[in-house]
Amino acid sequence: MSNIEIEIRVKIISSDNNLDHWLKNNAKFVSTKEQEDTYYEPVEHSFLYTDNNGKQQADKWLRIRSSSNENSVCYKMVHRDKDGNFIYANEHETTVGDTQTMKDVLTSLNYKELCTVSKKRMLWTHSNYYICIDRVFGLGDFVEVEIVNSSKNIKIEEEKIKMLNFIKTISSSEVEKVEGGYPWLLMKKNNINSI
Repeated sequence: MSNIEIEIRVKIISSDNNLDHWLKNNAKFVSTKEQEDTYYEPVEHSFLYTDNNGKQQADKWLRIRSSSNENSVCYKMVHRDKDGNFIYANEHETTVGDTQTMKDVLTSLNYKELCTVSKKRMLWTHSNYYICIDRVFGLGDFVEVEIVNSSKNIKIEEEKIKMLNFIKTISSSEVEKVEGGYPWLLMKKNNINSI
């Protein structure tokens, strides 16, 4: 399995959209899960920073995920273009038996908690896409589209345009592309900042 994560995240502007209907009739339902994602960073060196354009960024994310059927730890390294825009992320994830023990390990290694994101995720597959409908506590509802199998040979920007057009088509609605992941959006909303 590839560890290259290529995805887009959107908010659907109109509540009167076709997404649920399209998914039920054209995609394969995989699961519904409640997930709690806790993000950490080293105490001595924050993962958050301000880039040359004055924009707050984070290129590293360390997450412990608790869910009903499987727990995991994940490290993501973000790759950006020359303007600081997200291109893709390398993702390394593995299962964890006891999330509290993993949290204790990180605390012992002098990591601190950044934030916790709680969400309900409905996962579907269609063609070479994962389609996630996420209800994120404190943020609202989002749709993520991610390529199931990606490689370094893929033309990333072309694929992201295809994914955005795909979600616009299947939802029959205007969508707003969202920059940044849920922890970043939640920290901004709650003015959590370690810079």
